[in-house]
Amino acid sequence: SKDYPMLALIRSKAEGLGSTEEDKSEESEESDSDLDLDDDYISPFELERKNDFARIQLATKNAKDYGYAEHLDDSVDHILADILADTTYVLHVYNPSELLCGELDYLLEKLSIKYLGTKFRRVSVSFSQDILNKFQVVGVSSTALAHSGTLLCFHNKYLTATSTTFTEFSDGHRIYEEDVTKFFHGGRALSTELPQCFEVNAFTQGGLLSAARIKESLEQEDEEVYCDDPDCTRKYKHEHVGGANNTPASYMTANNAAGSEALAKNALYQL
Repeated sequence: SKDYPMLALIRSKAEGLGSTEEDKSEESEESDSDLDLDDDYISPFELERKNDFARIQLATKNAKDYGYAEHLDDSVDHILADILADTTYVLHVYNPSELLCGELDYLLEKLSIKYLGTKFRRVSVSFSQDILNKFQVVGVSSTALAHSGTLLCFHNKYLTATSTTFTEFSDGHRIYEEDVTKFFHGGRALSTELPQCFEVNAFTQGGLLSAARIKESLEQEDEEVYCDDPDCTRKYKHEHVGGANNTPASYMTANNAAGSEALAKNALYQL
């Protein structure tokens, strides 16, 4: 949906903070490029990190397919239908000329990606009367909306928290993310639980399966036996001859260059 004037202003300020933020973003993209699941070898820690990243990416993609993981304008009827379908919901009734509304909506866009089990939507105050006429069934009273903007939370098909002045999370000049989050928690409006409609999808697609195959391959490699000595760390097929009863070193034989080199070194050592 298109930005209204104050949201566009906040976005331009936030996205034009200077080259430092851009550099950090580029570094993050480079780091993300390292998440190639086809690496020949990755440590268990790296594997877990890549697996987690794949989970987040897949869950976010699937969430957007079902209208989650984004904060958008929507119609009053669609919003009401979602709330009545028992969707955990955050609704911002914004005034397009209020700077605090723009700042709040920019923050809600970020939170929508973090809390995939909550649906975030906004609607202009120009639709206030329509909301008041239709939302009484979910607990919205005739005094619940303010012309300057209102934030509402819904859980279990009913209104659980509302702010018409934003004093719970603003000093009148800026919005504080930590206080917004506290406000949402108080209204039981934040959820990281993936709705059942896309939970299975998100955790069974290609990226995770690739990660699982890598993990299985590494486990098989760790289990492979190259010789009869349990303390030997050489990763190629060979056998030890001699060296019984804890004598200094064993001869090693192998049909490759690494084994031949080891054999020569051990022979010189014993001489």
